[in-house]
Amino acid sequence: MEEMRIEGGTYARSTHIGLFELPDDAWQRFISEALPASGYILADGPAIEIYRSDLSTTPRELLRTDILVPVRK
Repeated sequence: MEEMRIEGGTYARSTHIGLFELPDDAWQRFISEALPASGYILADGPAIEIYRSDLSTTPRELLRTDILVPVRK
């Protein structure tokens, strides 16, 4: 593991429910459909996945992952 400092700013978020191994179409729908509909465009910076569920207590089909990307108007 490596510590990384990320600059603040505006991020768009999508939540995926299902396996932590995100299918490519989850990212594809977010970037090509949801993001343009929001009026924002991608900005420079890292994309982030935040795994919100506990694998030991959550059924695999209910695991929650937040997908975040930096955006600007």
